[in-house]
Amino acid sequence: MFADKKLVHPSLLFRAVADAIIIAGIATVASPAVGASNDVTISNGGLSVTFNLSWGAVVTSIANVNVANGLNLVDTVGVGREFQMDQFLMQDIGGSQQLMMNPTQAGAAGNQAYYQHPNGSQFPQVGSPVVNWSASGNQFQAVITPLDYDTGNPTDWIYVENVSINSQGIANFHFNCYDYQPQTYSMSTEMPTLYSDSTDAFMYPASNGSVQTVTASPTWPQPAITSNGWIGNVDTTDNIGIFYTTPVGFPEMFGTFPGDAVSGNPPLGKSNVWADGGTYGTGSFPITAYSGELFSSQFSVAVGTQQTGPSLIAQQAPAEFVVRSDMITNGVFSVNAAAYTASPGYPSEEGNPAAPTGWITSGGNSGINGPDTGFYGSSNGYEPFAPENTAGVSDFNFLQDKGAFSAQIVATTAGQSYTLAFDAAARAGNSSAVLEVMIMNPANGSQLITLTVTVHGSITAKNRRNNREAGVHAV
Repeated sequence: MFADKKLVHPSLLFRAVADAIIIAGIATVASPAVGASNDVTISNGGLSVTFNLSWGAVVTSIANVNVANGLNLVDTVGVGREFQMDQFLMQDIGGSQQLMMNPTQAGAAGNQAYYQHPNGSQFPQVGSPVVNWSASGNQFQAVITPLDYDTGNPTDWIYVENVSINSQGIANFHFNCYDYQPQTYSMSTEMPTLYSDSTDAFMYPASNGSVQTVTASPTWPQPAITSNGWIGNVDTTDNIGIFYTTPVGFPEMFGTFPGDAVSGNPPLGKSNVWADGGTYGTGSFPITAYSGELFSSQFSVAVGTQQTGPSLIAQQAPAEFVVRSDMITNGVFSVNAAAYTASPGYPSEEGNPAAPTGWITSGGNSGINGPDTGFYGSSNGYEPFAPENTAGVSDFNFLQDKGAFSAQIVATTAGQSYTLAFDAAARAGNSSAVLEVMIMNPANGSQLITLTVTVHGSITAKNRRNNREAGVHAV
């Protein structure tokens, strides 16, 4: 939900004023109670899409009552299948690219050795936490903190999933994937990947527009092809397919897995579209994932027959994959955190910096706590001003006393729209605190947008992104 405003100056002043803690995000918004089945379905009366809240709000069913009697092809036999997003994060070790982390929307596979542990360690399957969600009629939204598929450990990523079904029976997906990892990685990302049952064929358009059909259950992986706008997983026996748009020019892969277990009927099929650094895809679109970046993916999904599906999906808006950098400098307050060596983290005290890198502060009542500070774990304490629960959160800026603030000037471009998102919580022992966030004109100090939020003493499972957002339009 966005509040559109006009800016009268080509820059923004971000200013937070409160007795609260800023953690590059915002206070918790209560989610509806999760039902016993943990499934949530939206529909327009024809097409329906089902999300599973126990497993990162992945799509477990896409069906149309007017096609094959509402048959669902999405496979759900294990974590990492379904219809979802993920990333493969790699670093160069000894001259070769090594997988370091695999944030996966559904969660962690379990029952396999920790690849990072020399002796191996088993753990159960576990789903990625859904921080909050909402569903109404033909619309669904969720905020997910994806787990590492291989270890089950939390990652510093946040997915915001928005899905709506229009009157024509097309599901429109929009994912924002926020990277808060402090390290820099080479990245490959599936955006999305679809595992499907009863899949013996795949359909896609050639460069001249003609529809290509590959039958006879081709084994995974077939040679990568270049997207010309869409791809479909097809069950020729029941004459049904799931078709989705893909960004033109990006590599696509497809194929089947003979003999693999399925939740429905074999064979198991898979298709995906890649933006990647070369290790898991084709290397045509090398990506470096920097801390603070936003990876946005938008695509449409339709269910149709072999005869109707291609023309239906070809009429939809082109899919997009966009990389956006965070305009806030040091939004996770970690850049110079190690220089804060004197507890409890007050600025300019016993050699501590005057302010976090990139920020303007009110001085003595605005400081830094967190595991990257120089005094963390010392005899002087750990995080003296932390909220009760900082699960998944690293460093943070604390504000004490009325009038304390941290601010930053951000250059904007006329005609562009921007979103400001943040996390916040009250200090442990305080039942609540009032945080005021303002977008201002730095030329004259006028307030353009003011958000007043009551925050509490816990950030449960990284309640980040989309808990509160303000949209602005620069003019």
